[in-house]
Amino acid sequence: MEQQRLVEHIRSKFTPDNYPAHSMKMMPLLDFMRQELHKIFTSDLVKAGGKLLEVGCGPTMYTAMSASLAFNDIVMADLVPANIREVRKWVDAAPDAKDWSLFAERQAELEGHIDVEKGASTIIARTRKAIRDVTLCNIAESGVLYDRREYFDVVVACLCLDSGSVDGAAHQRATANLAALLNPGGLLIACGSDREFELHCVY
Repeated sequence: MEQQRLVEHIRSKFTPDNYPAHSMKMMPLLDFMRQELHKIFTSDLVKAGGKLLEVGCGPTMYTAMSASLAFNDIVMADLVPANIREVRKWVDAAPDAKDWSLFAERQAELEGHIDVEKGASTIIARTRKAIRDVTLCNIAESGVLYDRREYFDVVVACLCLDSGSVDGAAHQRATANLAALLNPGGLLIACGSDREFELHCVY
C-alpha cells in the first residue's frame, strides 16, 4: 500500500465513533503509555510550562490529560477532520462530545489524587484550559502542520508513527518531519506497538 492510499484509508477508517470501544480494548497498552508519559512529564527531561504538540491525537484526550500536568500550551493535531471536530467539541464541553472521564479518573489515580472523582474533574478542567488549538496534520508531509509554521518544546506521537507510515523509509521521513518541529533542545516522544502488540515508548 503506497503512502497516499494509507492516508486515505486512515481518513476513512480512523473516525470518532470507532475510538471509544477500541480504546477500551487497548486499555492495558494505554495504561502503560500513560505511565511512561507521566514519568517523562514529571522528570527533568521537560521544562514545565512550555509548548507541546500532540500529533495523531484522534478524538481522544488521554495524552493531553497527561501532558497538561506539565504544559499549559498544547496544540493537538490529527489527519482526520472529523477527529479535529470531535476534540474541539470536548474542549468546548459540548453536550454531544465524547466522554473521556474514565481516562481522567485513571490519570487522577496516576497523579495520586485521593479523591479520584474530584481529581478527574480537576484534570478535565486543566486540560481544557491548556489546549490552545486543534488543527489538521499529516506526518508524511514536510512541515506536518501544512502552512502553519510553529515550533515546540515537546512533540508527542502516540500510536501514529507506525500506523501512519507505509514502510520503514516512510517511518524515517515522518520521524524527521516531526523532529523538524522542535525548538533547540526539544524532545520527541514516540509510542508505538510492535506486531505482538507490545507498547514501546521512545524519547
